[in-house]
Amino acid sequence: MDKIIEFTSKTVVLSVNDIDTDQIIPARFLTVTTKDGLGDGLFSDWRFDESGNKIEDFPILTRAGRQTEEVVMVRDALKQSIDNNYEAFELSGIPADNYNSWQQRIRTQAKKLGINVEVRFSAEKETLAFRAKAPKTTGKPEKDSK
Repeated sequence: MDKIIEFTSKTVVLSVNDIDTDQIIPARFLTVTTKDGLGDGLFSDWRFDESGNKIEDFPILTRAGRQTEEVVMVRDALKQSIDNNYEAFELSGIPADNYNSWQQRIRTQAKKLGINVEVRFSAEKETLAFRAKAPKTTGKPEKDSK
């Protein structure tokens, strides 16, 4: 058998903890001796109602963009920062070797929201603080529109 050099696949982030294997593929689908047709049983109890009708709005797998919970948390924190007079949020337990990854997530979400962001990292405390920045004002009086 040849060794696998690269494996490419789509992934799905589930917003559910402690998934039982019977949720992934119920035992009633495991009566076959080959893999053929197993895909039909994947998450079937989540995808179909009790009458066997397909659930069109399947929220666990069809969340917009399949965002990770971390991204959702960052976006919510940035929105709250704006709503609460640009207060800062602090994440603790962020080691120095993971700082850039978090900073990139925060800056990417800020850009998608169309806001500027301020990010500060303390390697000593392993904390990352961030907040939305207030829009700059020119200090010039507004012109009268007559």
